[in-house]
Amino acid sequence: MQLVGIRLQQARVEQKLTLEDISARTRITLKNLAALEADELGKFSSPFLYRSFVRQYAEVVKLDYSSLAADVQAEAFAIRWGAVEPDPSREVEVRIVSSREDLRFSL
Repeated sequence: MQLVGIRLQQARVEQKLTLEDISARTRITLKNLAALEADELGKFSSPFLYRSFVRQYAEVVKLDYSSLAADVQAEAFAIRWGAVEPDPSREVEVRIVSSREDLRFSL
């Protein structure tokens, strides 16, 4: 079994496309495209996003999604059930406020 990201990257390189080309056609960020190619599943917050990004990428590089589907499902399953370490840079700080005056919505 060859990893999904490697197969996507090979198809992109064969067609002489850059990640910027893929991003322009799919509107997926370069950061997420790089994570797809590197099979860094912890970078994705949900299996749905992962599957959607792979499907869009595959469409652009004319790769039959059905040839990837079983591997994509297996990797999405790993994301869903926590078999993949989450990316710590995605963590959000949560503060509990004691009064309405302390309530602020800022990131």
